[in-house]
Amino acid sequence: QALSRLLTAYLQADVAAMPENVEQGLFALTASEDLDVQSLALAALHWTRGDDPAVRARLVDALSSAPTDGPLRGRWILALGFLGDRARDDADYATGANAYRKALELSPNDPRILHALGQLHNRSGSWPLAIQAIGQSLVADPDQPLAWVNLGIAQAGNGDPEAARTSYESAL
Repeated sequence: QALSRLLTAYLQADVAAMPENVEQGLFALTASEDLDVQSLALAALHWTRGDDPAVRARLVDALSSAPTDGPLRGRWILALGFLGDRARDDADYATGANAYRKALELSPNDPRILHALGQLHNRSGSWPLAIQAIGQSLVADPDQPLAWVNLGIAQAGNGDPEAARTSYESAL
């Protein structure tokens, strides 16, 4: 709980530096045997300092040293997706897009993250970007009725009611 609270209430995206004891504490937690603690620590480091080459190298090492990275990667993506969703819901579209971008670094074709990114662009009125992101989500997994609806919303917003109708019919 404390790690989740640290991530959501205190840490900022893409900081130039953080207190040494915080960064080292997060790196220590990446070696935890608890998968949730480990993934949250990695997400926190990725969120705050993931563009720093030394930190990025350590994040890559953490993934490559995991026995199987699927569960770790999935939880890490979930944490970043949550940050994106929260920012999107607060109408902080730049921060939300940044969180989704970081999640997509871990899984470039993740249909859930791509759909969430599309929803963010729908809310901000960036219709072409919404169409692109949701379209990519549907390529990855065409069996998403809600994504088809959101694609229709983007297409209608972009002035293409016929394409929107086709998307709504696909949702049905």
